[in-house]
Parts: sequence; structure tokens; C-alpha cells
Amino acid sequence: ELIIERAPSNFSSEIPEENQRKFVEGMDAIVSSVDKDSFVLERIHIGKVLQDVLGLVYKYRVPLDPNFGTLVLSIVIAEGILRQLDGQLDIFKLSIPFLLKADKIYRNLALDTVAEIARHKLLS
Repeated sequence: ELIIERAPSNFSSEIPEENQRKFVEGMDAIVSSVDKDSFVLERIHIGKVLQDVLGLVYKYRVPLDPNFGTLVLSIVIAEGILRQLDGQLDIFKLSIPFLLKADKIYRNLALDTVAEIARHKLLS
């Protein structure tokens, strides 16, 4: 929903409701498929996750902020470099301090994600 809300120039109102619903359902499926117990590079393939996200964006014609494309490319490059340096690196744990220093939206997202992971580990 955040991607739709952040669509450039209020394009979100131009996305048919059915496409919005299917996009959100697809994103939910992608997020659910990620192993929340570990973000170790050997277990998660960020490039594949982002490829799936971009596939949904294309399929349901969801306009993206141009900065998102740059961010995706940067993440894919960083993943490749980090995977070669240390496949056991947990990128989520590494990124938390940076997210907490970031904009309020990202800080809240990071805290919500940490809480969700903690709940998931407690229930497992």
C-alpha cells in the first residue's frame, strides 16, 4: 500500500481499484515468502525479491517514484558485493542503526518490522 500511496503525482488515484487490490495481495505474498527468521545473505536473495516486486509493479501498472528504481539497482549491487565478502552477514541487523537515523517513516517501518520478527520468533 505504501508504494501505491507514494506513487508520483497522485497517480495512485488513476490505478484501478482491482489492480490496487491485486498488487497489495501480491506484495503480501512476496513478504510472506521471505524467511523472517533470518536475513542472512546465504538464505535470502534480495535481487529475486525485488524482481518479484518490480514484476508486480509492471503487471498492475503501479507507477513508481523514480528514486525507487535507483534504490533497487543500488541494493542489487550491494547484495552482490556483500554476498561475495560475507555470505553469513545479516543485512537486516546491519541496517537497523541506519534506518533508525533515517526519516521518521523509515524509522517507524524498521521498528514495526523488528516487532513483527520478534513476534514471529516467539510464536514459532
